[in-house]
Amino acid sequence: MTPNKIFFFLFSLVLCIFPHANAAVSLVGKVCERTHSKANCIASLASNRDSKTANIEQLGLIALKLAAENATHTTLHIKQLLNNRSTWDPTTEQALSDCYDQYVDANTQLADAGAALLVKDNRNVYVWVSAAIANAKTCEDGFKQNSVAGKDSILTQKNAIFRQLCNNVLAIVKFMNNKKH
Repeated sequence: MTPNKIFFFLFSLVLCIFPHANAAVSLVGKVCERTHSKANCIASLASNRDSKTANIEQLGLIALKLAAENATHTTLHIKQLLNNRSTWDPTTEQALSDCYDQYVDANTQLADAGAALLVKDNRNVYVWVSAAIANAKTCEDGFKQNSVAGKDSILTQKNAIFRQLCNNVLAIVKFMNNKKH
């Protein structure tokens, strides 16, 4: 047998033995098609090994966990920045302090979204995750209101990643809602 034939034989065998893994990969792809950044969605969900065998509800919990972990890391990052107060002007320090509060709130909202997801209350999952996204936007807007035109805030990238992770959750919720109808 040629190497190509061996590869295709083994690949086919794996698909037969583990059909659920192929279905989960397909599910991630289907869900991520509904996001603004399919590649980032797939990469983030695939970073959790449980996503390979997850059903749609489990995928929602995984996406929420990823968003919450990101919010926690961002909160800790902001706290570290605030501990270096001597390096910030008063306007930046206030914006950082406001962002800290926004991310603490976002963490609470994502926890509420998780509770709603567990009882299949998709409407409230959507509400809480949308509120968390609004918190990240408010954080970013606080910097933009007081910055030099065209200059990104020190949290622009972190805010964007957080919003993307939250948008993944919203895409999953929409997918679940569409499956019900």
